[in-house]
Amino acid sequence: MNIRQALFAVPLLVAALSSPAVFAVDESDAVKKPECPKGQVWDSKTQQCVLQTSGTTQP
Repeated sequence: MNIRQALFAVPLLVAALSSPAVFAVDESDAVKKPECPKGQVWDSKTQQCVLQTSGTTQP
């Protein structure tokens, strides 16, 4: 990269990185876990609230 290209590219890079759109997050794409009742947890596999267990299988 020569000096002419650098003098052109650096201000563009600074302007692009300082724009608020770079840091904007589209919250509609974010997966939000619903609030489950007490004693229940969100199961991402079944996409529903299930009873909370210790995670161990019972014989």
